[in-house]
Amino acid sequence: MSKAPLAARTVWMPALVATLALICAPTALSARPSRPIRPVPPRPAPATYAPVNTINVTGSGEATATPDVAVVRLGVETQAPTAAEAADENARQANAIIAAVRGEGIPANKIQTSWFNVMPVYAPEPPQPAGTEPPKPPRVVAYRVTNVVTVRVERDMARVGPVLDAALKAGANRVEGLSFDLINDEPVRQQALRRAAGEAQRKAAVLADAMGVRLGPPRVISEQGSYQPPMMDMGAVRYAMAAGAPTPVSPGEVRASANVTVQYSFRPR
Repeated sequence: MSKAPLAARTVWMPALVATLALICAPTALSARPSRPIRPVPPRPAPATYAPVNTINVTGSGEATATPDVAVVRLGVETQAPTAAEAADENARQANAIIAAVRGEGIPANKIQTSWFNVMPVYAPEPPQPAGTEPPKPPRVVAYRVTNVVTVRVERDMARVGPVLDAALKAGANRVEGLSFDLINDEPVRQQALRRAAGEAQRKAAVLADAMGVRLGPPRVISEQGSYQPPMMDMGAVRYAMAAGAPTPVSPGEVRASANVTVQYSFRPR
């Protein structure tokens, strides 16, 4: 028997392999175990919320306290032909003012420099008619030095007037301000807040009773407060400076206020 040429065997051998693969493929697939189909669980129904009946009320409250802190801002302003001369004179007077304040029993850690400034003083220039030569550059004729210190007087408010008088006699020619405060303002703030919350609660109770419903617990609470330390009118201090009389000081009261907004739930009786 004659054998087929090598080229012919090469041609029909790939075709034979492909045919066998097609015949065997279904058998191999059918031999695999089938996976069970898992049922898709049903989606839960969306949650429904019963409406909540609410009452919104606001309350306000105030509280006052006697100040136990006074903050005084005072200083000295000097002027001289040169900046160095103005600064030297200013330092001499500022040291005298601080020594006088210390002499009234104020410790050094309650005295702080809060402002120091050196600025030139220019000669006034008369207005020039239009069309004349351009204005000349400003001419410095002196220098002005300002030194302001902040003095904190605690607990004994009767010492505030003598501190001011001592500083003025020592050379202070500027009083920037005088204010009063509390060493611890938390108690007066809390008292105002409690009064505001109490007013809001009373309003809600009155509304619930008037509408014939039962008041529930609060759902939302918000608050806003303010704090107002008294400021002294500086006119009395300036008058005392001009007249040389003892400086009158009246601390007044520190006032704290609070506003509360509360949302209550309610239900039928």
